[in-house]
Amino acid sequence: MLNEALHSIRSLLFRRRAERLLDDELRFHLEQQIRENLDRGMTPAEARRAAMMELGGVDQVKEECRSQWGVGLWDGLRQDLRFAARTLRKNPGYAASPLAWRDTIIVAAGAPGAAVMAFRQNDGAIAWKKHDLEVSYSSPILIRVDGQEQVVIVLAEQVVGLDPATGELLWSHPHANSVKVNVTQPVWGEDGLLFVTSAYDAGCRALRLTVVAGKTRVEEVWKHRLMRVHFSNALRLGDTVYGSSGDSGPTPFTAVNVKTGELLWRDRSFAKASFLAVDGRFLLLDEDGTLALVTPTAKGLQVDARATVLSNRAWTVPTLVGKRVYVRDRQKIMAIELP
Repeated sequence: MLNEALHSIRSLLFRRRAERLLDDELRFHLEQQIRENLDRGMTPAEARRAAMMELGGVDQVKEECRSQWGVGLWDGLRQDLRFAARTLRKNPGYAASPLAWRDTIIVAAGAPGAAVMAFRQNDGAIAWKKHDLEVSYSSPILIRVDGQEQVVIVLAEQVVGLDPATGELLWSHPHANSVKVNVTQPVWGEDGLLFVTSAYDAGCRALRLTVVAGKTRVEEVWKHRLMRVHFSNALRLGDTVYGSSGDSGPTPFTAVNVKTGELLWRDRSFAKASFLAVDGRFLLLDEDGTLALVTPTAKGLQVDARATVLSNRAWTVPTLVGKRVYVRDRQKIMAIELP
């Protein structure tokens, strides 16, 4: 009888502490999202409404958390709510994809003293870990500058080049926006031009990289805000870079001359889109679920074929294997056989 009473008291105290912690965490996320929305130019009322929608319904989130309390211990709950949730928002490094280089895997880890890390592929041992830099969502790429291999990553406030063997910083150049959200991978050209773009107030820029006497020189060729790719990708064909430009407003498919920065055209045929280059054309999937085969021309996009294949928000780049294309939205994945 006494044991049952003590168990009831412990359970009640657990739930009260858990409720307070849950309220604190949800309040933290809501306030963070409101601040981000205000930075984007929303009014206070718009910022709060958009934040509530982004959170997905406070009562629903609480119910989902409460449903798990009976199957875990307090320490597990505290870790889930305080570490996983809050750290996810402050340190999104694990949102990036890894990069395989020789016998290592290179990742933007986002940890103190280990913003970027390399692990051995055969046993997971740490090959190196470097830097106290804040990471964002962009994934690393491997480039070759005048014969020298470099790992390039767009971080929260700059784009950097690292030695893939040691992690040593080879160069750095500012590229920041008010919310520290850089998602799109940079685009490298064999002519030594690196194209970097992100949304909000960042825009895009072209950097010329050269190696002289073992040192990398960085020259900013041009920059502007006429192309601001949010989370999707950018691609280069010839001297032109393409991508969906914009964040919370209109997102026209945009073409810019990578050598001069000249805006060539904007095309509003599709919603915000991710795409692949296929024999001079693009296989494009927009966030409304429209799959299309398009040809970039001097004046815009020529739509060769299009069909609505998904019904929920689709943010993933399509994958083409032979004549089969794989697409997904937030609810399902689909394989489509092309003619």
